[in-house]
Amino acid sequence: MAMPLVAVTAQAQVFEPFSQRYGTVTRGDLVMLANSSMTCASPVNGSCNAVKNDALSMVNSKLPADAADATIYNSSSSNLTSAQLPPGAQVQKAILYWGGLVPNVLNAPSPNPASAGVRFGTPGGGYQSRSADACRLSPSVTTFAPGAQFLYRCHVDVTAAVQAGGTGSYRVANVPSQSGTVNRFGGWSLVLVIANPTRPLRSFSINDGLALVATTGASPVNQVSVNVSGFRTPSSGAVTAQLGWVAYDGDLGAADGFTFQGQGSSQVNVSDACNPVGDVFNSTICALGSPVTTRSIVNGNGSNTQGFDADIVQLANAGNTALGNGVTSATLTARTSSEGYAITVLTTAIDVYQPTIDGSAAKTQSNLTHPDLSAGRAMPGDEIRYQIVLNNVGQDNAENVVVRDAIPANTYFVPGSLEVLTGPNAGPKSDAAGDDQSELVAGNVVFRVGQGADAITGGTLRCITCVGTQATGTAVAFRVRVRTDAAPGTLIRNLAQATFTGASSGETFSEPTDEVVMTVLAPPKLRVVKTIASRAAVADQFTVAIDNGGPSATSGGTATSIATTVFNATAGTLYTLSESGAGTPAANLANYTTTYDCLNATPDGTTIPAGVGTSVQITPADNDDITCTFTNIARVANLRISKSNSATSVVKGLATSYALVVDNLGPMAADGAVLRDPVAAGLSCTTATCTASGGATCPVATGAALLGLLQSANGVAIPALAANSSATFLLTCNVD
Repeated sequence: MAMPLVAVTAQAQVFEPFSQRYGTVTRGDLVMLANSSMTCASPVNGSCNAVKNDALSMVNSKLPADAADATIYNSSSSNLTSAQLPPGAQVQKAILYWGGLVPNVLNAPSPNPASAGVRFGTPGGGYQSRSADACRLSPSVTTFAPGAQFLYRCHVDVTAAVQAGGTGSYRVANVPSQSGTVNRFGGWSLVLVIANPTRPLRSFSINDGLALVATTGASPVNQVSVNVSGFRTPSSGAVTAQLGWVAYDGDLGAADGFTFQGQGSSQVNVSDACNPVGDVFNSTICALGSPVTTRSIVNGNGSNTQGFDADIVQLANAGNTALGNGVTSATLTARTSSEGYAITVLTTAIDVYQPTIDGSAAKTQSNLTHPDLSAGRAMPGDEIRYQIVLNNVGQDNAENVVVRDAIPANTYFVPGSLEVLTGPNAGPKSDAAGDDQSELVAGNVVFRVGQGADAITGGTLRCITCVGTQATGTAVAFRVRVRTDAAPGTLIRNLAQATFTGASSGETFSEPTDEVVMTVLAPPKLRVVKTIASRAAVADQFTVAIDNGGPSATSGGTATSIATTVFNATAGTLYTLSESGAGTPAANLANYTTTYDCLNATPDGTTIPAGVGTSVQITPADNDDITCTFTNIARVANLRISKSNSATSVVKGLATSYALVVDNLGPMAADGAVLRDPVAAGLSCTTATCTASGGATCPVATGAALLGLLQSANGVAIPALAANSSATFLLTCNVD
């Protein structure tokens, strides 16, 4: 968006017509870092603040850090703060301006600003010499003091240096300036356009020239007007604008004026708390009504620089009286009735309204073939309908609105399915290009929507608050079919893109819709795996199986694991996954502790808690991929048996007794352990008893019956013999 500035009156005092140095439209802010390079030599009452620079002795000022450097004759600084350049923002353009008054020596400026350059320091770095990209000198003038001087302004693009420097102190040294008495001045300004996505969309323009407004001198001209053009304000709503300038020798307390008048609007005074009506060019460095305090101050010149202005003001535009809607030009007029001053830089930042096509919830999908499936699910061959709803919720009309949507991978377009559902030109559309507002081309569906859309150009969607009768929204739709060979689990992703142009800004925008995802379902998969950590008996083998027509697998030899093949199950059907004993004889699962753990490889699929047992029941859903692993740990126990008789000798014909103690030292229980005590020669046993401890359980039989079992070939089973328990059998016998 060009914004050239061209002086239209008083050309004799416009040494260089104002023209645009830089222009852009972006979200962001206009920032100006600036400072004077001079100060009054003899402060009045300890301060230069309240003194008009008409007869002051002006000298170069230096930063304390530069005091010992004889190669530096003036220096000053200003800070770029984190509030001006917050995280996420970036410097888009940085132009350094400097200027002042230099003496005429033999009809030539001395020193010559064009060859002298300046030194420029960035945060954390030293000074670097900078030559001007260009300088402009006036003819020798007598406006400011007896004799003759040259007024000048130079600039250099320092964007890369400021982008690298970031926040912190920026310093400028050795600005060519003439010291002495009566109207001496000099300084610098760093004009920044800072792009910031959180700030309003604005049209920025940095313009420079060299114009003198004066009541004295050889050819005094007390009014200079400059036209601002090449922009367009919003078509509706409040118009907000900021103006900035750099000026030389505008004295505090000397009458002057600055007015702004938009095309077809009223003339208003440019002013704020820092720059009052009647004394706008007043030796201040201010931003939006407040003095800039983040700069180096010398001799108390915080509010009076004695001849250097660098200000940004908010244009007073209540009711759009100064700058109306749809305006493309304005006139700025500088006046004086008591002094002379020069204007060298003019900047503008005008808020530009933009359309906003709300795409955050604009895209929806529906399964026409299987509407009973969960949202976002489809089977191969299913027909899917995509619908796109667009509404202009911004502050400007959207023109040339076009929607493009790529046909997703693993689908193909359903011919004849293009349709504008609501809004202008509603109805079915052909697939061919050139005959209506839609077509299928190069794998993309294209809709040109809005009022006035045709076979070539998109139409207009009016903003809700904008004046007019055009529609503010529209909806379109088309269909695709999932390929029959789409692999289960395939994700079909789709989003649309709306492009449009802002009616006021002329900028092109692109807004994506939200993304919708369709998952191609697979039949559930089941699998059983068995881990054989140990065997209670060497010959033990195992079988794992899935019922309802599922596979099975049996271990053999010394295998430590087995698994079924993958089984394609039916969603919603109950299946039992189990293990059983195998081998000859068949493994007794009671001799094992069996656990299972089921893992579903599909995120958000059916969840089966881990458990203990030889079977688990599962009702899988589509897309489940479940593997259940059974793990057996053999129940191993360490049994100890001891037999004792307390007598050291026995006598024939008399009775004696024997104690048999069975201890289970663990770690597993030995339930069902069999104890056998064969008949011994020389003894005739008559009865037996059992006592248990630690969780063991004695056999039911007792007395002679228990004795008979103990002495039989099969022995007697101890029903329960927990780890760390014992059973004691006492036999009463006669010595033969």
